[in-house]
Amino acid sequence: MRERIKANKRLYIKGVLIALCGIILSVSMVLAGGQIERDSEGRIQLRRNDKGLGERLEHLILEIGEENIEFQVSISGQGYTPDELTQMFQEGIEKLEEIMLGKNQSLEVVTSDLLFVDRLPGGQLSVEWNVGSYEYLTHLGQLKEENIPDEGVLVEIEATLFFENEFVVIQRAAHLYPKEYSPLERWLKALEQDLERLDQETRDSEYLTLPTEVESQPISWHLPPNYDYIGILVLGFVVAVMYVLSEKQKEKATTKKKQEQMLLDYPKVIETFSLFIGAGMTPRVAWFRICELYLKQREEKGIRYVYEEMVFTMYEIKGGKAEAICYEDFGSRIGITFYRKFGALLAGNVKKGAKGMVQLLRNQAEDAREERKNTAKRLGDEVGTKLMLPMFMMLGIVLIVVILPAFMSIQL
Repeated sequence: MRERIKANKRLYIKGVLIALCGIILSVSMVLAGGQIERDSEGRIQLRRNDKGLGERLEHLILEIGEENIEFQVSISGQGYTPDELTQMFQEGIEKLEEIMLGKNQSLEVVTSDLLFVDRLPGGQLSVEWNVGSYEYLTHLGQLKEENIPDEGVLVEIEATLFFENEFVVIQRAAHLYPKEYSPLERWLKALEQDLERLDQETRDSEYLTLPTEVESQPISWHLPPNYDYIGILVLGFVVAVMYVLSEKQKEKATTKKKQEQMLLDYPKVIETFSLFIGAGMTPRVAWFRICELYLKQREEKGIRYVYEEMVFTMYEIKGGKAEAICYEDFGSRIGITFYRKFGALLAGNVKKGAKGMVQLLRNQAEDAREERKNTAKRLGDEVGTKLMLPMFMMLGIVLIVVILPAFMSIQL
């Protein structure tokens, strides 16, 4: 039992961390839910919102005898004293006079649109507007320049500032003048008028013919440069780089998968080879025998990469290549230390002969079993790490489903 707990130590730690997250969130909900206090006589008090934040609804349980009833109490925001209201309105008037000017310097000379806002910054004071004559000015403060005479016109503007049931009315006079245009702006306006006229005159035609001169000024038209090809070029390079990186990553993953599989198969290869050597077979015969058994079972059990390398080595030996070199190349191709030693051992046996080869193989098999345990443990840890992300995602979804309705029900 103790060994099992020790083996799953990481899992228990993760479980404790998740539980702690739940506890912290639960405590946060408790602290955030409700602001009920009691006075010196023990009566319940509900704290008002700060000044200017308006009213809120507090959800309570009303106990009447043995009955419990859900009840909502509407709590008005903390009010202002008369002096505070006066100061707030005065500051609001000053802000409004500054904001309404827009790009103009003063109301004495208004040549661009005024800015009529619905609410002042801060959100406490709302504004309603009324204009003496909508012939020259819209309800949004935009100038109707086509109606404004060159000598200008005086227009009365009335603004009402509201805070709950209190309000203040201010009246100002604005001297409106036609918008001032630079020579280029006047020329562009004339061009727009010509284009509008031509468009209306040629509505029944398939094409709109653009003018070649405006106010005796010759003009020419060109399509704007198209730089879309740059985006396509950059996108092509990005896709190419991403593809290369992706293929390299796949290649690394495939190589890692092969090495992990060959490490796991190493003890079985050594044990089988030792068994055949102990039964009196030569290394060459034992090698061929292992390959023949694998080829018979490959379709049923699937491809095992180390045996594929052994089969390749067998065909090299049958093709006339030196046996010792084939064994050394086998270890080099795989690139894993255990297989390098195994190949070197067999090559030495072919070249010089080796006493106690069975014992050497058994020692290697013992080392391989320990390495296999370490590899399996490491792979298990990696799987646990990979599962952390979906676990936390699922935890987040559960917390949202459980907590979000509770927070939505709290009226701040």
